[in-house]
Amino acid sequence: MKSLENQLDEMEILLEKSTSMNSKVSDADVAWHLEHNLLVINQVITNLKHFNVQMFQPTFSIAKWFVILVGIIPKGKVKAPQAVSPKEGSDKDKIIQELALARENVEDLKSIPLNKYFEHPIFGHVNVRLTSRFLAVHTHHHLKIIHQILS
Repeated sequence: MKSLENQLDEMEILLEKSTSMNSKVSDADVAWHLEHNLLVINQVITNLKHFNVQMFQPTFSIAKWFVILVGIIPKGKVKAPQAVSPKEGSDKDKIIQELALARENVEDLKSIPLNKYFEHPIFGHVNVRLTSRFLAVHTHHHLKIIHQILS
């Protein structure tokens, strides 16, 4: 699997095809998948920076370990939370802005203390070490969907 930095480079290239759509693959266009994924990266890393480490509670989740270890998110099984669902009509300028922020956040991720975490709606508390893997898997999932839309 590609690093998050390489995945962001790929997303930047795919931005040129942001209006492409294939309803047999997804109800959303390429722009939606790009913006959603960037919103996830940015919100997760922002949350990592601000959560109180004393509140961390390790949680066991079969779903979390499946995604982390196998590296696959089953398509169509989970609806994106509203906080990371792009508003209707994703525009290129918004995606470019989120992409620039994502590049900064991915760089910041390298220096966030390992005992920080974010709270995932299904996986519970996820620490920094697992967050990097989760973001790479999540991004890979949406890049696969985008490539299916384009093929």
